[in-house]
Amino acid sequence: MKTYFLSYARADSAIALKLADDLKAAGAAVWVDQYDIHPSQHWDRAVEDAVRGCEGMIVVLSPRSTASPNVADEVSVAIDSGKMVIPVLVERCTLPLRMTRMQFIDATEDYDHALRRCVQEVTGAAAHPPRTDIFAATAPATGLTEDELRPIADALRGHLGPIAPTLVERENRKAASREDLCRRLGEHIASPKDRAAFLKAAGAA
Repeated sequence: MKTYFLSYARADSAIALKLADDLKAAGAAVWVDQYDIHPSQHWDRAVEDAVRGCEGMIVVLSPRSTASPNVADEVSVAIDSGKMVIPVLVERCTLPLRMTRMQFIDATEDYDHALRRCVQEVTGAAAHPPRTDIFAATAPATGLTEDELRPIADALRGHLGPIAPTLVERENRKAASREDLCRRLGEHIASPKDRAAFLKAAGAA
C-alpha cells in the first residue's frame, strides 16, 4: 500500500492526529511520527527516511506549521524528491512560497468534505458520505441532547476550528457528565488562558 507522510506542527496535534486516524479508517496508509517512531529510533533519521520512502506527503497548514522549520524541511525534501504533496488548510495562513501554486484542500469550513477529498487523493476511493447532523449518532454517554451539545461545540470551535464538533462527538462517548465532557475537551487546548476561556464559555468554569 502506498504510504503518505503526515507533516504538521506539534501545536496542531489534535487535528493532525484526527485527520490521520480518519484517513487510516478510510483505508489510507499514513505515516505519523507520534505513531510510527519507536523509542529506540533516532527522530531526525526516522523522519527523513519516512519522507524519502513515502509515496507522497499530506501537510497540515496553519500559522503554526507555516512557521515551523521542521515542517519546511520536510516539505522541501518531499518536493525535491518529486513526491506528491497534498496541502490541507485547517486554519487561514500565508502559504509557504514553495506551495503557493499548489491546489490545497480547505478544511476550515467543512472538515468532512475536506476528509473526503483527501481520501480520494491518497486512495482513489471516496470516503463515506457525511451525516447530515454530526450529533445525530452521538452515543448519549453524558445524557446531553443535541441542543445541549451544540453550544459546547461552538465554544470549542473558537479555539480549535472545524474539528470542534468531531471532538465533541468523540469525547461525549467517553465522558461521565457535562463537566467531564468539558474537561476532556479543554485538554485539547494548549493555552491555559484559552482553556479557561473555553470552560467559561461552555458553562463549565
